Amino acid sequence: MRILFLLNFALLVYAKKYDCFSNNLTVYEWAENQAIVKNESNDENLNTNDAIKAEMTPFFKLMKFKKMKPRFLNEYVVKITSINGQSLFCIIDVLNNFDTIKIIKSLKNVPSDNRIFEFIYWKTKCKKPSTPCPLKWRAGVEWYLIYFDDGDIGLRRGSEFDEQQYYLIAEMTAETHFVSTHECKIEIE
Repeated sequence: MRILFLLNFALLVYAKKYDCFSNNLTVYEWAENQAIVKNESNDENLNTNDAIKAEMTPFFKLMKFKKMKPRFLNEYVVKITSINGQSLFCIIDVLNNFDTIKIIKSLKNVPSDNRIFEFIYWKTKCKKPSTPCPLKWRAGVEWYLIYFDDGDIGLRRGSEFDEQQYYLIAEMTAETHFVSTHECKIEIE
């Protein structure tokens, strides 16, 4: 399932870069759709999971797993979804973010604590890393996953970033335009 999540993220980045996908189908949804369409005879004995696997096999054949760096298996995709269904994604690796990954896993299905929409946060009261942040602010990045000064984890717009108050965890990429809301959900795969 993690490979599907990473594949969806890769397709999202590709689609955004080359502006080639207007719909927001995930690879799994596309494969499921294809399996249903190909089952024109409405065969009740059809194993949907096998049909989906058959549709996805060509994608996996294109992926050069032997050429992938071992860190591919140590990367996690973080997804933050607003109550409007809009999502932001980022990739974080285990090496530098083991505690962050544990914290985000513990927040699955927990709505964000923000009541205003300027930023999104979850009250975690964790300890902000003491090491200097390896990630640096870049112009043009719309959203960052961050540690707030008080140890909460959340999102902040790149245009409102303050190095003294926030510790950057990762740059976030939007599927489409992302609007900040209350009760956002965070998950990690």
